[in-house]
Amino acid sequence: MNLMERIQKKLADENFEINTNDFEQYVITHLSKIYPSVVPIPGGSDSGLDGEIPTMAGITGAVITSSREWKGARANLQGSLNSARIHGLKVERVVAVSLANINRSKREKLNEIAEEFGVVLVEVYDRNWFANEAYWHPETRRKILRIEGNLSALVDSSGRRGRKHPELPTVGRDDLMKTLNDLNDDLVLFGVPGAGKTHVAGELEDSYFLNEIYDVNLLLDDLLEATPKYVVVDDAGARSRDIEALLQLRAQERLRFQIVTTCWPHEKDKVKNCFDKNIEVVEVTRLTVDEMGLILRPCGINRAVVLQRILDLSDGRPAWALNLVDLVTEKDDWETVWTGQASREVIDTFLQDSSITPSGQKLLGLLSLLGDFDNYDFQKLAQLLGMTEIDLEKQVRGLAKSGLLDAERSLQSSNNWEDLQEVISFNVRPEPIAMNFAMFEYFSDETIWPGVNRIKELFPDHVLQVAKAQVFSQAMGTTVRSPIKKSDIEVAFENLHDNKNFLVNYANLGKREFSVFCEIMKEKLGELDEAKSANEKVIFLDLLSNVCAVPLRTNPGLKYSKFLSLIGSQQIRESDAESIIREFVSAVRVPIPGDSPDGDQLLILAKTVSRCTREDLDDETWAMFAGEILKPYFDSCFMTPDKYRQIEIRTYTWGPKEMEQIYKNFAPCLDVRLKKLCPLLQLSFLKILNEWVQVSCANRVSYGGKASKEQSKVAEKVARDLAEKIAPCIRSSAVRKTYNNAVEMLGIVLDEPDQLFSALTSFNWKQSSYEENVTLCEEQINLAITPYFSNPPEGLMSRIKQLNSELQLYKGMNLGIGFIFRALAKNKKLDHREWFLSALEFGFGKQAASLLEESVKNDNVSRSEVQRFLDIRGSREGAIISVLSFSENPVLVYFVVGEMTASDVEILEAVDVRNMTSLAREALLKSKVPEIRAATAAMSVFSMEFHNSPKPLSDDLREALLVYIPSANSSVRYEHSLALKFLAKNEPVILVKVFARFVRVTDLPVSAQLDLWREAFQAANPALRTLLWEETRNSPATVDYFWAIGSGDVRWLSEEVQRVSFAPTVRELLLSHELQICQTFSIEDLAKILRPLDPSPYDLLSYCELGVHTGERSDVIQSILSELDRMAKSDDEYLSNIGRVGVKFYEKQLQEAFLAEREAAIRGNYQR
Repeated sequence: MNLMERIQKKLADENFEINTNDFEQYVITHLSKIYPSVVPIPGGSDSGLDGEIPTMAGITGAVITSSREWKGARANLQGSLNSARIHGLKVERVVAVSLANINRSKREKLNEIAEEFGVVLVEVYDRNWFANEAYWHPETRRKILRIEGNLSALVDSSGRRGRKHPELPTVGRDDLMKTLNDLNDDLVLFGVPGAGKTHVAGELEDSYFLNEIYDVNLLLDDLLEATPKYVVVDDAGARSRDIEALLQLRAQERLRFQIVTTCWPHEKDKVKNCFDKNIEVVEVTRLTVDEMGLILRPCGINRAVVLQRILDLSDGRPAWALNLVDLVTEKDDWETVWTGQASREVIDTFLQDSSITPSGQKLLGLLSLLGDFDNYDFQKLAQLLGMTEIDLEKQVRGLAKSGLLDAERSLQSSNNWEDLQEVISFNVRPEPIAMNFAMFEYFSDETIWPGVNRIKELFPDHVLQVAKAQVFSQAMGTTVRSPIKKSDIEVAFENLHDNKNFLVNYANLGKREFSVFCEIMKEKLGELDEAKSANEKVIFLDLLSNVCAVPLRTNPGLKYSKFLSLIGSQQIRESDAESIIREFVSAVRVPIPGDSPDGDQLLILAKTVSRCTREDLDDETWAMFAGEILKPYFDSCFMTPDKYRQIEIRTYTWGPKEMEQIYKNFAPCLDVRLKKLCPLLQLSFLKILNEWVQVSCANRVSYGGKASKEQSKVAEKVARDLAEKIAPCIRSSAVRKTYNNAVEMLGIVLDEPDQLFSALTSFNWKQSSYEENVTLCEEQINLAITPYFSNPPEGLMSRIKQLNSELQLYKGMNLGIGFIFRALAKNKKLDHREWFLSALEFGFGKQAASLLEESVKNDNVSRSEVQRFLDIRGSREGAIISVLSFSENPVLVYFVVGEMTASDVEILEAVDVRNMTSLAREALLKSKVPEIRAATAAMSVFSMEFHNSPKPLSDDLREALLVYIPSANSSVRYEHSLALKFLAKNEPVILVKVFARFVRVTDLPVSAQLDLWREAFQAANPALRTLLWEETRNSPATVDYFWAIGSGDVRWLSEEVQRVSFAPTVRELLLSHELQICQTFSIEDLAKILRPLDPSPYDLLSYCELGVHTGERSDVIQSILSELDRMAKSDDEYLSNIGRVGVKFYEKQLQEAFLAEREAAIRGNYQR
């Protein structure tokens, strides 16, 4: 019996009493929808009417009776109109309402009664009308007919979602919600557990959830009362009867609502089959870490380590994340969140509610223990579990479809590429949840099922993964502590890249495990010493630093001492040791990236290091530790958990209390150790002093940090104490100058006894420009060197030699000893020849070039003396340049040119030929060395091109250019490029000859070699390009030359391809290194160029993604699609076909790219 039948039955029941006043009130209410101006007339004062409807034509009366008999309806109309006449009420029209069944003939009789009173009967509303109103208005039905029923089967979506976190925004679902709101069919929303399917369904406008337990008889009432647009059947995998009931009621009562079901991925087909027509099936995907952050941060989850752990465990599933949030914020239950226990319990609930069998739940624990496995492991797994491979595969696929297993397909071959087989790899993710499942099944107080040893026997390749689960379980405090074999740990050392975290976790279990770890570490370091593998040793020491940075609870200093002893005994590069120590101290300061610093642990480390003697730690290693431990401020860098690919850098400055304590713990060793440091290590220590001074002056430190008054006060105290301890130890001018720079703001200064060093380092950027500083320094240099003029040059040269080592040690701005020689050269009273000869004796030939230059100008130098300069590697360049630029002595010039070899070409290329004497240019062009002649000619034409002063080439120049072969190894490639450009514009015949020589001696030119020619190729006209191209026909790199010579000129390239003599194939042209790396064509232009060769569309499409692209792969593909779509609309069928094929191909690629990028954004910065 449907609802209408129930209503009609109640109205027909004479024994059911209807309250007259309630009936009249609800009739007036419903009549107001038809006659908005109707006014009720209370009973007893109605003058025969129950309501009035004022109109322009007069009064229309309403006559209402709850009588269900025809006689009662007739009598009520007649009596009411008679009463109105008696009371003098003029009624023009009348509306009659009763609960009687009134057919057409009875309506006519009622009309006759109205006519007797001179009234027009406008409308008759009978039982059927009221039954229909009661059908659509449950409140009327309950009040009048007492057919009760509040919403018991349906729940408003706002109430459903309001149970937890109603204030949170809906993120990452805009496109999905738009898609769903545009659909008119029933809907299956599927997604992995916790993806937010229920939330999405609740976001649909006017959506109501169907309760799991409800009274079927009241469902229709709820549907009629709520009039929902969507009825949501949540977790529909096991609710086929509910779906059937909704479908039946909708069809039977002709209701209008859409059914929305939610289910897990493996249930979508089952749910879809519950409907008898095509329905929409839409996936609710997981959220990215960025989107998850927008949900979690408003909940108060801002600590980086907490945020990262929740993101790791929820794996893009907002429902799981919010469950973990509640545990942290409401129940303060961080431990169950951190270990993954809370997430495992959620999954357990899901497994119990789903169609996955208990054996499937056990299987999940086993797979978590094994880690990665593939379909080739099914046989052994089935044997272990006592089931058939078919049943096992079914269970595994069910878990995979449910989103609890990651599955990845690949092709592998053990022998050759012809024997490829599909391999499906599986693993349980996220890893913390997998570890918790393994612990619960195998290392808890529960019965071990099946034995771990049996698993190791069947899966020897997974022994290390089993050990990882054991370590995790013991770290979580499980009572089942199965021993971990030393051999398993040794296996992990074979692949530190993948097993680093495992080894760190193992070594941190306790003192015994740490001892085993150190024992193996010593053995490995010993083996590396014998093999002299310094690079591998650094990797092992980096692991050691990670292990030792986490202190043991029972003995915090034990690991620090062990690390100091091991790092101090290793022979590794200074830079490597510095990096390892920096990372170690950083890990001690900030144990968890993104967390606040831990000053307590650094205090222990400071005290441990301060107790080390020189036998324990050499000076260099001690200084490295001191430089890190004593830092008053430092940076911490980590990946922002909820921002994909974003690095966050934080600057911390220790508080006043920590500053004092850290320095106090370290200070006892400073007096002894500082005195024994060499100047270089003293300089490194001064960096720390400078940092304390900066904090003491409240200057901004890295990334804008600024110290408070309290911090500055303590920092000044530390800085002054450090300065006082360091000052007596200084024995070097370079160290003294650096010290003065560091403590200048404290008003401390040490006098510098070395006047010459002071002159060379007296730059003051705050007060003077560079030119002013140089002038001032030169004046001071002259004052400092003047006393030496009364003695032989050897005295000053000896002093310069001592000074040079100090200047090299000093890292600040200094002029260098070259300025001393420049000052000597400017002194006209000196015999420059005598001074440069002395400089040669002391090895300053290069710096003394300015002295030689003055002697050459005055022709006061002999061939033998120049020869001495030429024989010294550092001074050879200066001698050649001086003679070629200033000498007018033909004997000397031709002597120097005769001494020049091909290796001197770079010296020649560094000289502007315009600055050479004409005599030098003439001699160079007559050199017996072809490379010298060619370089001279090349630099000459370069000068013409660069200065835009072309001149006719002399015969000597032309002849020299014929042996010219530009080299990519030259340090002046730009100059060679412009020289070739000049030839292309002015001497094309010579250019062709030069190019022909280049092609003959160059088998496979790399892009750097062709780069020299690009300016010339671009400047060449089409005819010259063709001549150049002809020279490459026999070269193995002919296709590379073709694209390079074309320089992007589509017209020239197309014309060349059309020639009958054109030999390269499409494949050769497309595989050209020059095309793929150096040239950029649109796909349309490339198609036009290769059109005569009739290329396949797919051949051309292979070019689309070549080269360097920025952005995500989807961005690249969308750019390609934009071009291909334009081609597809071309009137040229050849181009249009290529475009259509390309669009079809890349649209699929685009969807795959979107999916891959979404998955990467879900996983976040760490592959979980």
